[in-house]
Amino acid sequence: MPRWCRRLGERRLWRTAGNQVVETDGGRVVATAGFGEMLAATRFDGPDPLADPTALLERPAIARRMVDLMRADRSAEGMRFGVQIECRLRAKRTEEDAVLLVEETCRAEGAGRFTNQFWVAAEGGAVLQAWQWIGPGVPMLTVDFLGPRPPEADAPRP
Repeated sequence: MPRWCRRLGERRLWRTAGNQVVETDGGRVVATAGFGEMLAATRFDGPDPLADPTALLERPAIARRMVDLMRADRSAEGMRFGVQIECRLRAKRTEEDAVLLVEETCRAEGAGRFTNQFWVAAEGGAVLQAWQWIGPGVPMLTVDFLGPRPPEADAPRP
């Protein structure tokens, strides 16, 4: 289970006890390191529909992004740039009214199909927990997002 490491605006870096690193932007994993197959970069073609989850209750959305993948050995033959991922996002209310479930069903060029799940605060749209694809041949990753940290938590330590 990743634990919080560093926050840079909406971007967060998480590090596991096994020294694997995950970068999130808002509630979405956008890069990883330390896995057999790594997600090196993520670029959206247009806005990310996850930014407005309540809109997905009434109107599902289509999103496309490109990812760069590489193997842990960083060999040239293990690098794939511009892998296209096409997704359909929809939201539904959960038994707990304050939480929405956003399901993102995707197809990745040369990497198959997968479904990401995001549990989101109905008010404000903050992602509370996510279960996401982070690359072919790598298990889905669960990320529990922490609430805001007090400012002193970001202060340098002696």
